[in-house]
Amino acid sequence: MKLHELKIKHEYLIEVDMGRKTFELRKNDRDYQVGDLIRFIDIKQSNSGNCDCDIYIDKDTLYKITYILKNVEEYGLDKDYCILAIKKLEIR
Repeated sequence: MKLHELKIKHEYLIEVDMGRKTFELRKNDRDYQVGDLIRFIDIKQSNSGNCDCDIYIDKDTLYKITYILKNVEEYGLDKDYCILAIKKLEIR
């Protein structure tokens, strides 16, 4: 089991945190496995669109990968990408 720290736009992190977005589309370059954990790094971009970003790391919230969809180019998913089904873990 690995812990992946992944950057995510603030608008998407809100949806993930509220439980409405239960998946992530990612480049499949980290050998993701079912059971791996994700810690998201919240990126708030400035209005200029440059990399003048406010970064927030929530060290107390983790997400578990529950399913990985990959290798389905016939459905439009590029071979270098995967869709990760994620579930928020309750840490006390």
